[in-house]
Amino acid sequence: MKIYIIKSGKKVGPHSRSEIMALNRSGQCRMSDFGCREGCQEKLPLSKIFEEQAEENTNGENDGFSAPQLLNIAQEQESLARYVFLSLMFGFLPGSWLSPTVTTWCFVIFHLVVVFKCHLLAESLRKNKWLWTLAALVPLINLVPIWRILSQARKALRNQGISASVLGASDKAIKNLAEHVKAQS
Repeated sequence: MKIYIIKSGKKVGPHSRSEIMALNRSGQCRMSDFGCREGCQEKLPLSKIFEEQAEENTNGENDGFSAPQLLNIAQEQESLARYVFLSLMFGFLPGSWLSPTVTTWCFVIFHLVVVFKCHLLAESLRKNKWLWTLAALVPLINLVPIWRILSQARKALRNQGISASVLGASDKAIKNLAEHVKAQS
């Protein structure tokens, strides 16, 4: 849906959500500026329009993901990012305070969890889970496919109006989504 920004009483646009976010980052508009949806006359702050859009989208209108599926994607993305960090930490950790054997076993265990989490996230995103699992198996080289699957999760969440980075959705976004899922059931 396209959105008009209201500047000095005049409608400017229409703009897509991503265009408005780019304008906001560059300082050309603020989320407190007023706007209206295409085909609608009601003037609202852009933040409110985005919030309403996100609420509509979590009802399953875009990308074919339902609110429970989006919650699962957000949780799997955050979990995968956490285990990637732990795996890397033990992979590069000098064995000065832990024995090399313990460090190696911790790396192997966390690496296997990363592979499993990558498998689950790919499945949630409706991607070829076995291809992503195989790509995640090779240590260090696996950072590229893991980054790609995390980016795809971010894109799926952002397309639904949910604030997310490659490392996961914000706690507030996950909490709001969980409340929305609970209210639906």
